[in-house]
Amino acid sequence: MRKISKIYDIAINRKGGDSSEIFGDLELKSDNQLKKISDDRYLSEITKRIFQNGFSRNLLRRISKPL
Repeated sequence: MRKISKIYDIAINRKGGDSSEIFGDLELKSDNQLKKISDDRYLSEITKRIFQNGFSRNLLRRISKPL
């Protein structure tokens, strides 16, 4: 699997270099707040962000393959 920094770079380049477009209204949460969130909510938020930003399934398959 690719490192998150590689995936981040792909996302930034795809969106024209503006990370605010990718992360937009994302709020930073404390460790205690994060521990209270269930796994299904994490998955839901990740999926929402991925598809809101135009990642295709083919791109996701390519970046998740081992190098």
